[in-house]
Amino acid sequence: MEQLRLFLDEWVPPHRLVNISAFEEDHPNQGGLFNVVALVRGALERPLQPPAGQRTDSAIGKIYSYEVKQSHGGWEAVLGHGLAAAESRECGTLSTFNLSNN
Repeated sequence: MEQLRLFLDEWVPPHRLVNISAFEEDHPNQGGLFNVVALVRGALERPLQPPAGQRTDSAIGKIYSYEVKQSHGGWEAVLGHGLAAAESRECGTLSTFNLSNN
């Protein structure tokens, strides 16, 4: 997920992100590997650029973030954790991405 976040920060403005899917190749997941797919609107031709005169470590700075929640209560519990985390943010937007290995 961190590799995806770094990619999104450098290449994908938030208004072009459509969906993120993460899934196991096999279940139960013995190897601990997940496939992660990001769907974006339009072609990604070049990295994002910082505002003129501003220098940052990455192309534009940290745009995206994620939280990992663990639950053994099934999908409803996982969704509840995701919604609570999204609603607690100060940005005023609500987007949830849930990943479970139940």
